[in-house]
Amino acid sequence: MKMQSKNIAQIAEVVAGQSPPSDSYNDIAEGLPFYQGKTDFGAINPIPRKWCTNPKKIAETNDILMSVRAPVGPVNLANEKACIGRGLGAIRAKRQNDFRYIYYFLKNNQELVSRYSTGSTFKSISKRDIERIKIYVPKDPLDQKRIAQVLTDCEELIAKRKESIALLDELLKSTFLELFGDPALNNKNFSVQNVEDIISSKPVNGISLPKSSYKDDGVEMVHMSDLFYDIVKRGELKRVKIPENFITKYGLNSDDILIARRSLNFEGAAKACLIPKSDEPLVFESSMIRLTPNQDLILPIYLFHFFNNERAKKKYVLKRVTKSTISGINQSNLKLIEVICPPLQLQKAFAKIVDKVNETKELYQNHLNELENLYARLSQDAFKGELDLSKVVLREEFSTKNNSTEIQQEYLKSEEQPKIIYKEKVSLPPITDEEAEDMKWESFDPEEPLKLRIEDVSSEFLADLIKERFRNHHFSMEMLRKCFKEEQKMEISYYSSEQLKKKPHLHEQQDLKKFIFSSIVLESGKNRNPYLKLEQAFYDAQKENFDLKLSARDYKIFKEKDVHQRSGIYFKILG
Repeated sequence: MKMQSKNIAQIAEVVAGQSPPSDSYNDIAEGLPFYQGKTDFGAINPIPRKWCTNPKKIAETNDILMSVRAPVGPVNLANEKACIGRGLGAIRAKRQNDFRYIYYFLKNNQELVSRYSTGSTFKSISKRDIERIKIYVPKDPLDQKRIAQVLTDCEELIAKRKESIALLDELLKSTFLELFGDPALNNKNFSVQNVEDIISSKPVNGISLPKSSYKDDGVEMVHMSDLFYDIVKRGELKRVKIPENFITKYGLNSDDILIARRSLNFEGAAKACLIPKSDEPLVFESSMIRLTPNQDLILPIYLFHFFNNERAKKKYVLKRVTKSTISGINQSNLKLIEVICPPLQLQKAFAKIVDKVNETKELYQNHLNELENLYARLSQDAFKGELDLSKVVLREEFSTKNNSTEIQQEYLKSEEQPKIIYKEKVSLPPITDEEAEDMKWESFDPEEPLKLRIEDVSSEFLADLIKERFRNHHFSMEMLRKCFKEEQKMEISYYSSEQLKKKPHLHEQQDLKKFIFSSIVLESGKNRNPYLKLEQAFYDAQKENFDLKLSARDYKIFKEKDVHQRSGIYFKILG
């Protein structure tokens, strides 16, 4: 697969977000969804929390939304028209470029994106910097769609497997309620005891160690961040070097339970985590408390689920948590927490179900890991051009627009693109020494600052540039934009017909498309542009309906395209 390096500006339009008036915000779904930054992002699409009746900057459906400040780089896909604030930018794919491909490239190359950010404490990225980001794009636009389809399918499999794992968690929650009833009501009238009465030894706070204690060959140590998981993940923990007596005092055994002492989130305080079986020593740091259940009275697996049950936590646990900027619980309050204690036989029945569910969960998790590894390899190879996707058949939602004709449908399904010969009908003059010198534009560095903007030059100057570059040759709008952007280092404002329909005010702006169409000589002989006269014709690449004359440089653009992309409007200078 042939790849080429382009800047975002060459394949997409970038819209910088802007905060609307604060009095236009609402949370009653009036107006457009309003997204302010990464906090509004979901797994793929943003989740509306606020709406806006007076938007200043708008993202369209299928725009890529990028977080542009703290953090820089995370992306989502807009699934509806929305207002975007200063924390976001919208990236809108141009022409034949596939928005999903751009989304996946940016999603999988956030480190690359962050290199374009500025700021030492709080990173941010400007519209101009986003436009400068280099992105590797397949030369064949259909390969963009094939890559997007393959990665989308892989992501959907990952999402389904994660959903399966989440459903197993829900199964355990429902099983807990079925066996033990609603813990907030204790409607099965089980006995209730304090924590201090159902543990085999006193609660213990963890150890506080200096950074110098952390060694690659030390003992594994559990930290607060490891409590995000229900069960501590052995083999993935930091290691510390400590004396043997510390391992005895602050060591953890299988089925011990760790309780979070503090949290920025009130509900996060007193979160419980279960210690898995292992022969390797394990210690824990000072932000946690160790509980060792008396298994003649209560099983660790039951106590773990009791602490993390939403109803039980609200009724019994959180009332012992001190609510503050950093909420927390100490040993004294922890020992006073009341725990519903069902018969041991019922707890053991629950433990067997948990074991079975965890076996299935482990299989699902292994499969999920394999899928995520596959996704990582596929995306890495795809963006390097090392995947052969020629046999991928595009589904309808990934195929090109306007694919109603038989020829285009055949083209999309074929393993190879049709071979089109243009030698007889496309005039290609030999390359002169002067043209060879001119072709140095290929080494143009797109990161160099642009020196001119179209609105800063006169119509006469623009007309002279076009005449100098294209006299005696046909050219398309793409060739013209490429010429000025890379040779004259001029920034071009270009709007498609679809954009102009959605944004009528753009008709009033001086842009390249408006300039060109004002130069076309009509059948009546009238021409609205006194500086440039153009003839317009539609070139049908399937029929080769007229002799298309191209310069050597423009032929390089032309020959990389398929039969459908070569067809289109071409212009010729008159006089």
